[in-house]
Amino acid sequence: MAQWPAQLDDVQAALRWLATHAQAYGIDPERMAVTGESAGWHLSLMVAVLPQDEQNRFRVRAIGKLFGLTDFTQLKISSRIAHRWSH
Repeated sequence: MAQWPAQLDDVQAALRWLATHAQAYGIDPERMAVTGESAGWHLSLMVAVLPQDEQNRFRVRAIGKLFGLTDFTQLKISSRIAHRWSH
């Protein structure tokens, strides 16, 4: 299993690839959108708010949420699951 932040690096690499090949796919790299379900939503949200740098030749302008949580303060989970998440 890959260690964090490899997952976020993968999303950025995919967006960089799309930006590099934007003309072939009719994509405007200055107006890209990302979306995802569950953990994919969290990755989409994270990549959308990261500061742009010279390595990122894309700009995320919109994000779409599918079954993603952003507020864990009201989440009721078992103590067994909470213990696993805390490590």
